[in-house]
Amino acid sequence: MPVAETSIAVYHEEKPDQSKQVELVYETIKEHGPICCADVARKLGLEKSSVSARINWLKDEQLRIRAYTRQPSKATGRISNHYITC
Repeated sequence: MPVAETSIAVYHEEKPDQSKQVELVYETIKEHGPICCADVARKLGLEKSSVSARINWLKDEQLRIRAYTRQPSKATGRISNHYITC
């Protein structure tokens, strides 16, 4: 079983109501990355704060999620992190 699946299974035991979200967030990043947190939230119909919490858990567990900073857009001028799987 790959490391990501093993760690998500552990998360399922600790927080079964949120483990499906962790799986969906991971798979969305894997499929559509590089992608920002807001876009993941939009694709999954979740709150940005929920997605951010799941991404932070994945990064804390060192599940091959990498963040990099993208240059600010001209429209907003904000710097955003984009996530990819390694």
